[in-house]
Amino acid sequence: MKYLVCMCPSCGWIQVITSAKSLSCRQCGKSTILHQKNKFGYAVKTFGSFENPHDAMICCAKARTEKVYK
Repeated sequence: MKYLVCMCPSCGWIQVITSAKSLSCRQCGKSTILHQKNKFGYAVKTFGSFENPHDAMICCAKARTEKVYK
């Protein structure tokens, strides 16, 4: 199972998901297709794909503390 670390395009919340097709944000509740393009590129920014959930959580925590989403 792959774990993706991605950012919600609506609210900017960074989270770990297991789905390969869509993102349902746990912060704002909006659902977005992962590989949908907008005029600036892909709608959802992904930080990495991991096999291990622990590694995905470390990447998520690091991205939140470095303020890469603001």
